[in-house]
Amino acid sequence: MSAANATDAIATIERLLAEAESLPDPQARALVRGLAASLVDLVGDGLRRIDSVVDRDIARKLADDELVGNLLVLCGQHPDAPAVRAHAALAAATKGLASVGVTLEGVDATIGGGVKVRVIAERGTPADHDRVRNMVEAIVTSRAPDADAVQVEIGGALIAPQGFVPVDRLRVVT
Repeated sequence: MSAANATDAIATIERLLAEAESLPDPQARALVRGLAASLVDLVGDGLRRIDSVVDRDIARKLADDELVGNLLVLCGQHPDAPAVRAHAALAAATKGLASVGVTLEGVDATIGGGVKVRVIAERGTPADHDRVRNMVEAIVTSRAPDADAVQVEIGGALIAPQGFVPVDRLRVVT
């Protein structure tokens, strides 16, 4: 399956699930959820069986493949943690990061399954924080969709989504 076909299939699945969730009959919604969960279980069992018969080099190649790797994530079987997959994806995207004026400094796991990405603004290049944050989030979620949260820092300054107010800035006025 090509990347375009996989993208189309994912979009179709998302559309069908959204339509199913809007069904007025709760029994029909539950039936669709059960069907989807059973299909994921079946795919997971097949992937486990494949993993049990291939050597480690082939298993690594499968885990590194964008489509198969995401299927492994979907089934809770990917051998790498989200931060490891996020780092690999960001390292492969150095040209894209450079296009928004940053280079990758590091990726760390956060408590609760999130990912913290540190980038450095290139000398003399004003980085557009929203663009950097959006690009980093897109790259991370392409390979680590199971990351609970993605935090992005440029040179140590956290880039918060627009309209986001960190809790430490909230104050009670008395």
